[in-house]
Formats: sequence, structure tokens, C-alpha cells
Amino acid sequence: MNAVARRCSSIINSERFQFFIVGVIIINAISLGLYTFANLEESLGPTLVLIDQICLAIYVVELIIRFLSYGKHPGEFFKSGWNVFDFVVIGSVFIPGLANETAVLRVLRVLRIARLLRYMPDLQVLARGLLKALRPLSGLLFLTILLLFLYGMAGWAFFHNAEPEYWDNIGRSMLTLFTVLTLEGWPDIMYPLLDLSPWVALYFISFVLIATFIVFNMVIGVILNSLDTAHKAENARQRAAALADDGVLISDPQVLAHIEALREAIDDLEVDIASRDVGAAPPPGATDIADAKA
Repeated sequence: MNAVARRCSSIINSERFQFFIVGVIIINAISLGLYTFANLEESLGPTLVLIDQICLAIYVVELIIRFLSYGKHPGEFFKSGWNVFDFVVIGSVFIPGLANETAVLRVLRVLRIARLLRYMPDLQVLARGLLKALRPLSGLLFLTILLLFLYGMAGWAFFHNAEPEYWDNIGRSMLTLFTVLTLEGWPDIMYPLLDLSPWVALYFISFVLIATFIVFNMVIGVILNSLDTAHKAENARQRAAALADDGVLISDPQVLAHIEALREAIDDLEVDIASRDVGAAPPPGATDIADAKA
């Protein structure tokens, strides 16, 4: 690594620089929020545009420094997902003809705020946990759609003559049940139908119990489990980094996971031994009484 790359790397990894970039992103977010108020746009419009341009210039300088930090291996820059994201979001602004696309530019400006995740490890762990939850959540999504379809067909068969506004076809029936799924005003949908049959209440209550409480609790459980897995993976990564600092390099994820499992087993064993020692220890004064009897 040459001197320029080392200098750029030290700048990128310094806490002061990272705090500075976080501050710039927050200021940029505030300016974008203020831009949505019509009265402020008229009075502060030029100032807000200037702030946005200054923030963009800082982002460009940061991107250049980050690119130079890779030295003689510039291709390594694009192996990082965050680097690719920054390059696309920041570089897209300079595409010819895009200046006239106001809506696209606003979306790109908003995406710049998402870069805040890069400088907050805790948020990165949460984001990774949510991404890991997508695969198991897809099964729950299919289950929810299936419930909406089955109950929607039943609702259409029973209620489409009485309340065509809500049950005229399968699409409208599923949309109505999705409203019920959110628990927003669902009694207003149910009560007018109670005149048809008292069993209508069973239809709605069973759907709420199954779709809302059971499915939602399963979703929460899947997300919490994924977050726990992400936290364990992050702990393993940090410990591997600590070992690397000590001269020991471990990069195999299976080895890292095994090390993490062994550490947890050792912690549990230490707690168990400590609890047994406390239970086996004689009560205070028992030793003195035994000596007196002897």
C-alpha cells in the first residue's frame, strides 16, 4: 500500500471523519425535510439548494478518498456492497439528462440519507437481521395470502348481495379482509352483517384470531430469531477481528460460528458451576458450630 492509500485509509477509518460524515448526512436530511414545506421553500429555497450541493460535494470527496484508500487494487472497492451503493447513489446525479427528472433526483437525495446505516453498526445488524428474515417470512406471506383468499371466497359467497361495496368480487373481498387484518375499523364492517346471521361474528373473530394474532406473532418470532442470529454473527465477526489484531486470522464462517457456540457453552458452564458452588457452600457460622462441638 502506497503512502496516498495509507493516508486515505487512515482518514476513512478515523472516528472524527466518520462523525463528520454522519453530521453532514443529518444536516442533509434536515434540509430535505424542510424543503417539503411550501412556505419554507419560498423563503429558504436557495439556501436549501446550496446546502444540498455542499453535502453532495462532501459525499463526492468522501467517495474519492475511499476509492484511493484501496491503492493498487481499485477493483476491491466494488466488492463492498456499501461502496457500490454509494457509487450508484452519488454518481447517478451526474448522469446527463437526469437533471430534468425532478422526481428521480428527489429519490436519489433521499437514498443518500440511507448511507447513515454505514456508520452505525447497530443499525447494520438490524438491517442484516431483517434481510435474513425475508426467506422465512416469504412462507408466512404465502400463508397470509392463502387465508385472505379462502376467507375472501367465503365472504364473497355469503355477503356479496348484502354488502357489494366490500364483497363484490374476490379482489374487493381480499382487500376488505386486509383492512380487517390491520384491526382498523373492522367492527364497522362486521356489525351491519350481523343482521344476516349471528354466525357472521364467528367468521370475523376466527379470521382475526388466525390471521392477526397467530400469523403476526409468528412474524415477530421469525424477525426476533433473525435479529438474534445477526447479533451472534456480528459478535463472532468482532472476535475474529480481535484475533486478527493478535496475529490470528480466521475467515471461515463455519469456524467462527463454532467458536461462538463454544464460547456460549463455556459461559453457560461457568454459570452452572457458580450456582452449584453457592448451593454447596455451608451457611455462615456452620463451620464455627462444628468446631465448637468437636
